[in-house]
Amino acid sequence: MDIRAVYNLAFALTTFKSDRFYDAIRAVEALADDLIMELPPEASVIFTEILTHGSAWGDECYARLMRLAQARWIGAQGLG
Repeated sequence: MDIRAVYNLAFALTTFKSDRFYDAIRAVEALADDLIMELPPEASVIFTEILTHGSAWGDECYARLMRLAQARWIGAQGLG
């Protein structure tokens, strides 16, 4: 998942760092996460995102990636 593919829509259609900017990113990420969950468990997904520890946005993004990883692992184990 190239970070530019996620952020470009928000940059093009909203004001940088506005609430709508972050909402747009969350909406694109939610769609991507849904599609990622449909991939076979053996499919690798690489993210090109820089996360800043201690920032609210960085922490939110990190938490989202951890939830996605856990959901994929649980699904791969047949536990979900």
